[in-house]
Amino acid sequence: MLRWLASRIPEKQRHQLDARSIFIFPTVFGFCFLILCVCLFVLGTNYQNNLLLLLSYFFIALGLVTLFTSYRNFSRIQLQARGINPVFAGDNATFQMQLIETHTRAGHGELKIHWWGHATGIVIDLDEAPAVISLPRFTYRRGLFPLPRVTFSSQFPLGLFKCWTHLDFAQPLPYFPNYRPVKLPWYR
Repeated sequence: MLRWLASRIPEKQRHQLDARSIFIFPTVFGFCFLILCVCLFVLGTNYQNNLLLLLSYFFIALGLVTLFTSYRNFSRIQLQARGINPVFAGDNATFQMQLIETHTRAGHGELKIHWWGHATGIVIDLDEAPAVISLPRFTYRRGLFPLPRVTFSSQFPLGLFKCWTHLDFAQPLPYFPNYRPVKLPWYR
């Protein structure tokens, strides 16, 4: 999976989200909405009720408009890595990213940000987004490690579709040795 992502979304310091880097899939609510549209269409055709057919067409059109709106909103996001400060092993490092303002706004709604493979992260509001986003990373051992991919996701506007991406900012993270002395069992 990571090799496929590396070929599809290569590592860069600055990312502009586009059709190649955005993934869209219906949420659970979106699937229920789709089932409702199908049921309304079947009922409308079975009973030859034009109002039910009109309602099902309206809901399908609403779903399609939501699909394109969620993509367009998510594709306005442009991010640049600002760097990461070296820390001691066992401390929290902070990776900083900057939302780049373009000629249009950076987007609307909530943007969830977390590390690849982690369930927890931070949530920012794009309407009141800070210029610099800080994402914490706990350090385990000393050394020079590459940062994992950062996952960005949004369900704007109606929660029918989830847009997400996994970006690699090509940032190494140096962990210095722990400054506290380690007690050895054989030394007293």
